[in-house]
Amino acid sequence: MPQPFNQDSILPRKRIQTPCIGHCSTTIGDLVCKGCKRFAHEVTDWNRYSDREKHFVMMRISNFMEEAVVRYIRVVDEDKLLNTMKTCGFRYRLEQSAPCWAYDFLRQTQGKIRRLSDVGLHREQGFESFTNEILWKKVHNDFLIKSEAHFDRYFRQTLSFD
Repeated sequence: MPQPFNQDSILPRKRIQTPCIGHCSTTIGDLVCKGCKRFAHEVTDWNRYSDREKHFVMMRISNFMEEAVVRYIRVVDEDKLLNTMKTCGFRYRLEQSAPCWAYDFLRQTQGKIRRLSDVGLHREQGFESFTNEILWKKVHNDFLIKSEAHFDRYFRQTLSFD
């Protein structure tokens, strides 16, 4: 007889670190951080969250990040990308997918790289003419839009006079 699904079994075994990248815009009033894409209440309550709560925040962030990347960029060589991340001392999360590593690479270089192929990345069809810097801005903007739309749909409180 199959065992019932246990959500705790999908939680990582190590402590979940903050996704903060040190560019918090919630301190200036944004409801969605332009840095890590957490919601203002998640930023302020992070240290009070259980590992399970942190895990689900990280799942949402990773999913939106990946969706934004794969629209523009394909990871063709995960090993090359990961080796570059390690060699350059760039921050990444091993438990995330390769498209998330690509996002972290682009964020930390601001797209300032001569050839994406040097790090195992390739532009998706239709984006060949974009500079790497513009590509980075598009990926970042899509990720932010997805995060803001999610916040607006599930968390924004409508005012009675709206």
